[in-house]
Amino acid sequence: AGRWTGDALLTGDYSDAGAALGLPRGVVKICMLAFINGAGPEKVREITGGREDVWPWLYHGLPGVVARWWEAWHLQEAAGDTLPVPALNGSVRTVRKSRYGWRRLLAALWTRTEADAMAWVLDHLPGDSLLSVPLFDGLLVCCPEGRGDAVLHGLRERMGEGARFAGCDMGVKAGIGRNWAEAEETAG
Repeated sequence: AGRWTGDALLTGDYSDAGAALGLPRGVVKICMLAFINGAGPEKVREITGGREDVWPWLYHGLPGVVARWWEAWHLQEAAGDTLPVPALNGSVRTVRKSRYGWRRLLAALWTRTEADAMAWVLDHLPGDSLLSVPLFDGLLVCCPEGRGDAVLHGLRERMGEGARFAGCDMGVKAGIGRNWAEAEETAG
């Protein structure tokens, strides 16, 4: 979202925003993700334990996100049952309008680029790797004993290529281990 909108608040790891608001990083992350997907003042107030000042702070601090909201709202209000949904790489996919309104369409706008990147990576998994679990924004793959480092290197390269294919250049976090905790410790 930060790369798409240019909103400076969406860079980093939410710690600066947490410090500015006097809230834990985890709470700020949940608030920002909810806000990005169209959460109103009531939802943000619920997440923050009743804070009234956070939603206006987000609204004014994330003008690019708010512009995406309006884009989704106008697309939802436009005539017709289907809509062109662009990705950062310029490709366009036609999607059916949702009866759930503009927030559902907003989610489609945000996830289109990520979905294109993920699909590219799935089509180009490194040799010796086997997809175990596709996650919302990641992959869990298995490989033969002794091939972990090579598969990890290949996966990092392909994840970067997938992001570039989808129209953005971003860092990749990938780790290796016999369980999730070990992989998280080695991720970089």
